[in-house]
Amino acid sequence: MVSEWLKNKLDKKNYGENDLIEILHSVQHKEGFISEENAHYIAESLNVNISRIYSVITFYTDFKLKKRGKNLIRVCLGTACSVMHNKKNVEFIKEYLNINEGETTPDNLFTFEAVNCLGTCSLAPVVEINGKIYGGVQPEMLKEHIDILKKKK
Repeated sequence: MVSEWLKNKLDKKNYGENDLIEILHSVQHKEGFISEENAHYIAESLNVNISRIYSVITFYTDFKLKKRGKNLIRVCLGTACSVMHNKKNVEFIKEYLNINEGETTPDNLFTFEAVNCLGTCSLAPVVEINGKIYGGVQPEMLKEHIDILKKKK
């Protein structure tokens, strides 16, 4: 279902293809992701091919095609973190939350992403939880953080 606020936004102003990123940012900010319905509506409204919409959405990492959970856990898989065995944290999260990379728990409490770099190599292995960086992370530490967030539901 296309969002009513998006219909109103696009109907009020004569937007063009040059406004695509601005519009996508608005949708991402308001809804937390860009649904297939909203993507098609934007394409029709701007008179652009849907493949153009998806090429922009998939190029920029800020845009998501799936709704994220309340808490975002990102595990760095860059060189320093890989050398420091951050894959252990990846495997722990998969098992403990019963989700794979890029998935959200059924209760929408957690989304798990593996990323190429978080830019904090000196702290490896690094995990980011809700925008806060944690260095030297081991599975036991992750369990503590996750359990705290589960209690805050």
